[in-house]
Amino acid sequence: MDGPYYSCDQLEGTIIIFPNEIVPCCYPIPEGMIRPALYKNYEEDFVFDIENYRRRKAELVRLNQSDEKPCGNCSYLRHKNWPANDMVNNIIFASSLRCNMNCIYCPQPKTGPRNRQYPLYVMEQLHRKNLLEKTFTYSLSGGEPTLHENFDEGVRFSLEYGYKLTVFTNSLIYSDTLRQALDRGLAKVVTSVDSGTRETYARVKKVDSFEKVWGNLGRYAAGGGLVEVKYIVIEENANEGDIRAFVDCCAAAKVRHVTVSLDSFKHLDRNDGYYRIAAQIVLSCGERGIDAQVASVCSAADRKAVQEFVDAAPRSDA
Repeated sequence: MDGPYYSCDQLEGTIIIFPNEIVPCCYPIPEGMIRPALYKNYEEDFVFDIENYRRRKAELVRLNQSDEKPCGNCSYLRHKNWPANDMVNNIIFASSLRCNMNCIYCPQPKTGPRNRQYPLYVMEQLHRKNLLEKTFTYSLSGGEPTLHENFDEGVRFSLEYGYKLTVFTNSLIYSDTLRQALDRGLAKVVTSVDSGTRETYARVKKVDSFEKVWGNLGRYAAGGGLVEVKYIVIEENANEGDIRAFVDCCAAAKVRHVTVSLDSFKHLDRNDGYYRIAAQIVLSCGERGIDAQVASVCSAADRKAVQEFVDAAPRSDA
């Protein structure tokens, strides 16, 4: 398409494979908006074809220039000149709901597709056709990615070709293949622990695996690999005791990156108490030399409110 037009970074170069559909983005969308899908309710024997995908994506881009505009008033939609580029820069594999935990805030249905393998052939096909950007990245998520029969194969793709990989895992199952990718600086692990004590962990996750998960995180971080631990603030973990213990666990495991989020699944009532707790996590991590940020998936209003509490906190060096 010539000249400026409405699109977004993910629509231009991302493929996201969910259990029942393939979509062009996974950005947070406005309430009431239905996420556009390029393939919906595809069958188990569905075979991905890049040319067909491109045609469907081009049609979605075209519709976004009209009054119909399927992407509606999404804040990530931009009207500008986009590079003429048919390359793929990111694939997110989230093709199964299988999980070995039962987090109380998780919105995923307890029934649904339990695919045992990632459709890695999509990525392999594009690699063979030289259709992956040099800066191509991919993600393995779910459900729980380590439950996939070809999880290690998905990680080895990074080891073989040097592409950067992010794994969204609960870290209950340890993977030596993933540790190799971490040690080589090719992978990033993101794990949502959401607690600092065994009791709170069991209440939030519905499994008693607190020590095992922190042990695995420590093994992943031991070689200097990029390990990011999340703390999603909910009613059950919004207390100072869990926060202090959580930061201690991060330091003991040599975790250097923390992301703080406010529950967006159970529609937590926003108030200053929760913002103060989120800010306290950021500040407590900073005091221990741990980088802590408010998650980008949080709304601008939430990020601003937390930052105001961070800025207002007294400094020990003041």
